[in-house]
Amino acid sequence: MSNWFNFYERYGVNFSSVSGDEESGYNGKTVCFKCKSNKLFIDSEKGLFVCKVCKHSGNNLTFIRDLHKEYSERKSNPLIKKFSEIKNIHISHLKNHGVVQSSTEVFIPIFGPKKEIVALRPYDFNSNKILGVSGQKIQPNFWLVGKHSDPYYLFEADLDAIAFSIMAKKVGRRCNIISFPGTGFNKNWVSYLKGKKTIWCFDHDKLKGPEGHKFYPGEEGIKNACKILDGRTSNFKWLNWSLKDYPRPFDVRDLYIANKKQSKKFFKKIDEITEDFSKEVDNKPRNTDSVVVPLEVNSFDNLCAEFSKSIQFNPTLRRTLAVSVATVLSAKTQGDAIWMFIVGPASSGKTTILDAFNACTGQTIHRSTLTKTSLISGRNIDEDSDPSILPRLDSKCLVIKDLTMLLTANAGAQEETFGTLRDAYDASISVQYGNGVIREYSNLRFSWLSGVTDIIQSFNKSDAGERFLRVDIVDPNFDEGLQIRKALKNLSKDNYSDHLRAATLGFIQFMWGQDYEKRLPDLSDSDIDKLEGIAQVIAYMRTKVKKGRDGDVEYRVRKEVGTRVAKQLGKLIQMLCVTFQKDSLSEDEFNDYILKVAIDTCTSIQTEITMQLMKFYKSTKGCTVEMLADKLQLGKSTISGHLHNMQEVGFVEYSKRDNMSGARGRNLMLWKPTNKFTKLWNQSGLNNFEYTINANTIDQIKKKRNKDAKTFKIKNDSGRIRRRQSSNRERNEP
Repeated sequence: MSNWFNFYERYGVNFSSVSGDEESGYNGKTVCFKCKSNKLFIDSEKGLFVCKVCKHSGNNLTFIRDLHKEYSERKSNPLIKKFSEIKNIHISHLKNHGVVQSSTEVFIPIFGPKKEIVALRPYDFNSNKILGVSGQKIQPNFWLVGKHSDPYYLFEADLDAIAFSIMAKKVGRRCNIISFPGTGFNKNWVSYLKGKKTIWCFDHDKLKGPEGHKFYPGEEGIKNACKILDGRTSNFKWLNWSLKDYPRPFDVRDLYIANKKQSKKFFKKIDEITEDFSKEVDNKPRNTDSVVVPLEVNSFDNLCAEFSKSIQFNPTLRRTLAVSVATVLSAKTQGDAIWMFIVGPASSGKTTILDAFNACTGQTIHRSTLTKTSLISGRNIDEDSDPSILPRLDSKCLVIKDLTMLLTANAGAQEETFGTLRDAYDASISVQYGNGVIREYSNLRFSWLSGVTDIIQSFNKSDAGERFLRVDIVDPNFDEGLQIRKALKNLSKDNYSDHLRAATLGFIQFMWGQDYEKRLPDLSDSDIDKLEGIAQVIAYMRTKVKKGRDGDVEYRVRKEVGTRVAKQLGKLIQMLCVTFQKDSLSEDEFNDYILKVAIDTCTSIQTEITMQLMKFYKSTKGCTVEMLADKLQLGKSTISGHLHNMQEVGFVEYSKRDNMSGARGRNLMLWKPTNKFTKLWNQSGLNNFEYTINANTIDQIKKKRNKDAKTFKIKNDSGRIRRRQSSNRERNEP
């Protein structure tokens, strides 16, 4: 007989024939579960059944669900009562959780993720164990399915899960409850817990195993699960029974029995012993030569103090570090995480900051550079292996030391990689390879932090939906000489990098354990109003105009909608509040961090032109190309080209004004922002943003031109230069 015959026989099906109905492919015959006729046929290879009388048909799952329904309608349940007495859980609670009996056995239901019954496992009174059945897949038991954001309480025994579920319903605790068949967590179950908050409630066992190989099964099971999950959960906590010196053996059902009528006390005791499992796990960084012991750092100010011991720590570096910490911490939160570029030239401090997170292996994954194949790999090493980075990134921060190599790659390679990243940011991606391998990932959520040189200024993907914010690490007052001298003094300090890693690890671990994601501050009305303006300003400023080889505009450009950048900046506000451990940002902090990131996020030259233009407009209501070129030290053709692009986008315009000089063809072309853009600029707060401009006024330009117009050079056909006084006729012509 096949396994499926064995499966049905295990549940009391007696086959009167194993010949069945060969014509239809069914090779077993028995009594129908519904009509009781002797015309029910079973396919031993597929486990399918059909009754030729009542037409009832299905598979093994249909059979299991029918059987459970039949057993649950029994009015007399002496075996469940006996089971209740042994386990000290009231029979009504057991029946409410789907426990049923046949004439000879008690069965524990196994629920799938959608709360549907997928198996029945019998309880053996002799061995006091819940047994498996041939043909039934070993799988988790989803006792209580709440919201995805609720914590997942995980058990190694069904009865522990039932006991916990009883108490959770009494106090109204929101949670998901899953039990596993023993302590052996399976890698096929990883998808159930990706990105989830997990609390592992395994048993407080006695030592087991032969001499020299003693171990605690519960603790070992949690360690194994932690290794398999490899940081894919948003947290990994456990019940550390040793914190309150509970006896061995002891489990959740024992705690339930001791506190049946005191559900609040039960959960108080549960919460008292719930802690981050990382305290029990060797946290050796993958990319360091030595184990970094975290320093006790419980505030951002303390972290900055540790940094200042090793490097020149100016206000800009403080800003960059704060933004970097906020980016890493955002990986743990719901919604869109922050993706951030740290921009600066070589040796500006980018690597120092990025390397400081190297020891935070529970929160970050580090790579030197990035390619599409490293993000998603089609290599088929074995059936269950996936060498891709993406599935390991969930609820972590991807830290890239230097993205410059990717930005200098060919356009095709860039587009492939950034196309993959766009899909990943949008939380869903599917790729099929020529070897038949299919990689599908959903509900992805991770943050991004990478260093890049000024080449990023030429990289603009706003037309494809830009996902990145930027922060410039270089301060205008940066003392390069002082930084060089400090670096030379650190030559003899082999562990200066380790010191920064230890300090950063200490602070990140401290913050990670605060469960900050549950209480992110709400954005104020003022913040929302400013972000609305900022997002639209950025959308205007980084929209690029597509031109052909002849220099003509190929199509009317439309700017991006600023929703995504607004959400990212809003998340940055929240995470900076978390980093600084405060409820809101001050006005100065908003200007120093949010407005600075907003300006840095826009493209370089166009941003400089816009800022200078707004400054001129504030004092003179317009400016010329010459004024901008003089102030920015750029060619007039460069300035003019950008201004016409900005005009095409729709946030600058020009008018002509008589220069009153009398010189032919010397009318002034005055550039200014549109009224709509000016309102957005003021709404964003950028009008109060501190930046240095010493601009010439239009009146100064006029005076200079009137002076020059009296005597100017004319080159004749022979190449000889002559001077003459402008005529009255010339002075009066426009």
